[in-house]
Amino acid sequence: MSSGRFTLDPGTRALLHDIGISVGGVLRRAQLPAGLFTHGPATLTAEEYYRFWDAIGAEADDPGLVVRMGRAISVEAFNPPLFAALCSANLRTAAERIAAFKPLIGPVVMAVDAGPGV
Repeated sequence: MSSGRFTLDPGTRALLHDIGISVGGVLRRAQLPAGLFTHGPATLTAEEYYRFWDAIGAEADDPGLVVRMGRAISVEAFNPPLFAALCSANLRTAAERIAAFKPLIGPVVMAVDAGPGV
């Protein structure tokens, strides 16, 4: 995280394809290079990262996008935060693991508050 650049999951391109979103359209909307995914791992600044995800939402124009994405993700696609969550005994542990790993792959911080008595 110290470099200020974040690596997109290698499966992102395939995921977009699987849910019918044009990778080229997303990259154009986000003002990112057309060959972003062709030269090894794609890394983005925080600003580029947010433009990329905003572009996905605009390109999809679907309020159910998150559900579509969740259904399209398979356990075969190795993603450290998701893998850690899937290996958890309960939702609280899964959320805590995602919170611990998420800053490594994107400029997002997640706070887990179980509340009293939980």
